[in-house]
Amino acid sequence: MSLVHTPAPEPNAPRHDPFAALRFRDFRLLVLGSFLAVVGEQMLGVAVGWELYERTRDPLALGLVGLVEIVPVLLLALPAGHIADRRDRKWVVVAAMSGIALCAFGLVGLSVTQGPLPAIYALLFGIGIARAFQSPAFSALSAQVVPPTHYASAATWSSGAWQTSAILGPALGGVLIAVWLGAAGVYALAGCLLLIVALMFALLRPRAVAPSTEPISFSSMLAGVRFIRHMPVILGAITLDMFAVLVGGVTALLPVFALDILAVGATGLGWLRAAPAVGAVLAALVMALLPPFRHAGRILLLVVAGFGLATIVFGLSRDFL
Repeated sequence: MSLVHTPAPEPNAPRHDPFAALRFRDFRLLVLGSFLAVVGEQMLGVAVGWELYERTRDPLALGLVGLVEIVPVLLLALPAGHIADRRDRKWVVVAAMSGIALCAFGLVGLSVTQGPLPAIYALLFGIGIARAFQSPAFSALSAQVVPPTHYASAATWSSGAWQTSAILGPALGGVLIAVWLGAAGVYALAGCLLLIVALMFALLRPRAVAPSTEPISFSSMLAGVRFIRHMPVILGAITLDMFAVLVGGVTALLPVFALDILAVGATGLGWLRAAPAVGAVLAALVMALLPPFRHAGRILLLVVAGFGLATIVFGLSRDFL
């Protein structure tokens, strides 16, 4: 006879519903739309890198892609956040997605006609502008389509959709470049996907949120910066992550490896671009099974160091697998 008393479950305790967030129409539209958007944008990134390096054989041409896309994000980060606070976020996201789609269609024309490289960079700069406004508005919009009690479920499904699309998008882009013998078709498909996403987001009926009434000023735009400065833990984590992302930008050179070093073509490039997302999914599964980290700061330093070591080994390797 067991002496261990097992408490009976509370009669009114709510049962865990893994599909709770998906029971809301707007969240289904949002998560499916974000999935298609990431697939389209990842395909776009693979195609741009492939075409630029195929035309120029110059690694600098690949480095300039990241530069022209990040400059508008840096310049517009603060005003874009203010617009997300003061305007209907749904329409900000719709406009941004439509802008990226139009730039993708512009790349189709430049690819077919072998148009000038400065025009390609100008369209990439336009994509960077659109992303600068899309990111803060989309992040805030996500909280308006599900009740607060289901945020955890929504975060799980959103993360899963993002990781899956980050794997599928590059691989699909690489395969389609190889099948269609060029990037133009991939640009067109990505543009169509992004237009579909814009339409899906236009159908959203998010919960109304009172816009910020604080007048726009340089001081108000720096409020977030002041908050981070007084939070050493957040400042340290953001700074470390920033340097990791900067170093991680060497993935822009993957077309050089795919074409000249590993000789695996466009399909291989797609898998090279998808591999980091595969690793992220596996790491997420491991983290889900492990207990919370006791020394998160130390682990963060170790994994960033491991990131750098893996980058060095990759640069020296001549084996595709």
